[in-house]
Amino acid sequence: MLCQNEGIAPSTLSEYLKVLELSEAMQSVLKRGIVSFRDALAVARLGLDEADQNRLAAIAGSEGLDAFKKELARLMEGRGKRGIPAGVYAVVRSIFDKRSEEDARIFEGLRSLARQRGMEVSEYAKQIIVEHVKEAMESGSEGKEG
Repeated sequence: MLCQNEGIAPSTLSEYLKVLELSEAMQSVLKRGIVSFRDALAVARLGLDEADQNRLAAIAGSEGLDAFKKELARLMEGRGKRGIPAGVYAVVRSIFDKRSEEDARIFEGLRSLARQRGMEVSEYAKQIIVEHVKEAMESGSEGKEG
């Protein structure tokens, strides 16, 4: 393939082309660094109409990245990738900021622990969350802060 001879993997080229299908508003928040390429790609893969994309871009621009990621995770519910439970894929991918050294270190630790158990990162993250919630529910501490 021509793109492989030029050093660009076909999947990478496909991702770039997919992001180019986003609304101008979504492309703008991507270019300004408000949302990551991975988050923009997730939006593109959802197949949202322009109005919904513009709404997400507005949330990112006015309410910040956390609000954007929460709304993106909500929109991704039920649309898990390759059998990953709904929402887990979005959460695991979006909560770790690759620009943060601490987040990158923690994510690599999570990835290493998942590999040791022969699991995907999202599958392992779900297991940890489920175990934590079950433990909290059994001890009667759900809904309590601290």
